Amino acid sequence: MKDARPIVGTIIGDPNGIGPEVSVKAWAAGKAHAVSRPLMIGNELAVRRAVEITGLKLKLRRVSSPHDLSDSPEIIDLLDILGS
Repeated sequence: MKDARPIVGTIIGDPNGIGPEVSVKAWAAGKAHAVSRPLMIGNELAVRRAVEITGLKLKLRRVSSPHDLSDSPEIIDLLDILGS
């Protein structure tokens, strides 16, 4: 059966600002997974740094397509727009 939840992409904002930290904290809360299949969009280095700074126990997984999502609150599915 096809998942009816929409794929929703979240852009991390300024990689040098607080956007990446806010984004990973929101991801860790898991609420987005209840109503959507979330995808984070941004720079991999900035997201890795945000996970480290926040101390959250999240894994980072680069995806090349919104159709490759793990759909797990413990795994950040990241579309790296800068290809770092």
